[in-house]
Amino acid sequence: KENTGLPLQEYILRRRIEKASVSLHHSTDSIDVIATKFGFCDRYHFSKTFKKFMKISPAYYKQKLAMI
Repeated sequence: KENTGLPLQEYILRRRIEKASVSLHHSTDSIDVIATKFGFCDRYHFSKTFKKFMKISPAYYKQKLAMI
């Protein structure tokens, strides 16, 4: 917490979302596959968490911001 200003749990969750957003941005994998790949139990939980941190849904992010 001293280094990041975030509780450990939130820091880890934020890092998982950051890595998942890179994967959404650069791969053709579905949101379900990406959710599982980054340790979320299902798409719903991933989408809810993604939206909390990124302020947009992963579907919108993938559709509008993908580089593929």
